[in-house]
Amino acid sequence: MGGRGSGPGEYSGITDTEMISNKLYVFDFLQYRTTVYSTDSLQIIRAENVRPPVNQEKYEEIRGWGRSLLLLRSDGTYLAEFVERLPDHRVESPTYNLEKDRPHKYFFMNEDSKITSNKIFETSRPHVDLVAKVNGRYLSNIRPFPLLVDLL
Repeated sequence: MGGRGSGPGEYSGITDTEMISNKLYVFDFLQYRTTVYSTDSLQIIRAENVRPPVNQEKYEEIRGWGRSLLLLRSDGTYLAEFVERLPDHRVESPTYNLEKDRPHKYFFMNEDSKITSNKIFETSRPHVDLVAKVNGRYLSNIRPFPLLVDLL
């Protein structure tokens, strides 16, 4: 099952797995893709890229905002985070904003990329951003766990 890469059954950044019935759901947050395996055969049943929400414009409070992250839920749907401004971790940049409050709003989203709820909750700083300059490049965490990912 799997390995590093972007093809079927390959992953760049697994963040969530869920067992639902006789299926194993694996979410790759770097590729925005969910792969579903049969637990009987460990064969891929389907792999789907999770598109941006098809009905986001219906929700005025996040109209024009960016989808930041997805968390796989135990029923195969997602908790989707939306941000008005994406983080800019380049300390020398005039748009650097890691120390500023950036509202994050969370909604449920189904497998068809439709938002299915009103806002569930909102935070202004959901986690502490970590930034390190390594060999002249900025590395930053993009999830609330200590994983540094090259964003440039």
